Amino acid sequence: MQDLEDADGAGFYLSMLQARPFAVRVMAETEGPALVAAGALRRGVEEVDRDVPVLEVAPLRDAIFSDKKILDALATLFLVFGLGAVFLAALSLHAVLSFVVTRRQREFGIRLALGATARDLAVLLLRRGGLEVVWGLTIGLALAFGLSRILSATLERAPAAGAGTFATIAILVGAGATLAMWRPFRRIAKLNSAALLRN
Repeated sequence: MQDLEDADGAGFYLSMLQARPFAVRVMAETEGPALVAAGALRRGVEEVDRDVPVLEVAPLRDAIFSDKKILDALATLFLVFGLGAVFLAALSLHAVLSFVVTRRQREFGIRLALGATARDLAVLLLRRGGLEVVWGLTIGLALAFGLSRILSATLERAPAAGAGTFATIAILVGAGATLAMWRPFRRIAKLNSAALLRN
């Protein structure tokens, strides 16, 4: 047994009587195109045992990479879920900050009347949103780092994620958070202290 993508691996012999495999792969070298010899291969198997089904005939390269398709599908699935999580995080942050602006409009009006500027209020809101982003990134990256190490130790030839991956994640989340905070910032910039105090 040997991973066909591992050129340095020595491999070892294992009897079918010991392994009891669910399916067996027979590899044959042909002079012409591999699929042209499929009929002869099927007839050869039938001559040995008619009860053994030949489920698939494929070139070696296709057979190797068919086993990797499930890993590619899982990687794509994780990517989609990850992007969805970033979108939901940005949406949640936008909802929280919009709620804060709505609830604290009277306080913001008083601050503006006492001399605060829209920039001061934006910094106040940025502290609130930035703190949540920092906490979320810290906990999320710590969990991702641990999970990456576990998967690397469990799955063969699956390297742990590097610093570039975590930096990309942080940039994506930061960009999403910036977009999420943009609309509440614009609402603060348009606040009118006189109108807020009258209301």
